[in-house]
Amino acid sequence: MREIILYILLLISLPVLSQTDKEINRLRQGRYQRVHSHHLGIGMESNVYENFRLSPRLFYSFCSYRSFFSIDGGVKYVYAHPMRHMTEERLACHFLAPFAAAKIHFWRWDAGCLYVGGEAAYHFAVMGEHYFPKYDLPTRDKKIGKNHTSIRAQLGVKMEHWELNVHYEYDLSPSWNQKYLFESEEYDYDRVRPSLYERHRIGLTIAYLITFRQ
Repeated sequence: MREIILYILLLISLPVLSQTDKEINRLRQGRYQRVHSHHLGIGMESNVYENFRLSPRLFYSFCSYRSFFSIDGGVKYVYAHPMRHMTEERLACHFLAPFAAAKIHFWRWDAGCLYVGGEAAYHFAVMGEHYFPKYDLPTRDKKIGKNHTSIRAQLGVKMEHWELNVHYEYDLSPSWNQKYLFESEEYDYDRVRPSLYERHRIGLTIAYLITFRQ
């Protein structure tokens, strides 16, 4: 009789145990997908100090916010304008910059993480503009800008679909062609000179992440 009762109890408990196993497997699968998901990021950054810079960026992020470590690779377009250039004539330079970044997610929770990271970018000077009010037309002058490398430190928050960080950036070489601007009679070098020597910037980046789960 005792054996029969135990057998009946076992039959009753089997569906419950099976459901529990399915729930555990579902949670494990969900966690695996969150940890191993990748992101396509579309963002915008703005840098200020002596120069104003505005940069849309497109990148791919390997590993999610649930991982301890992630790597980003992408490209950004940079519009640069010296803020100290106060005459009616205006300078602007356009750069195309491939970049790579590494991030350590040191504080993680279910919805996101806090991270520190570093980024390196190489800026190709693709076009420069010099605006003359009397002609009401910007003239193109590629020699205004110089190819240069920049590095930056980041502190930010990353979630499944959003990323936000503040950063400090430093140019390893000048981004403006100082010698050319000094020797050319077309530019008011004395007015723009403080901005030409600037290599330090502080900025903010925001990006929307399209998540791909494995």
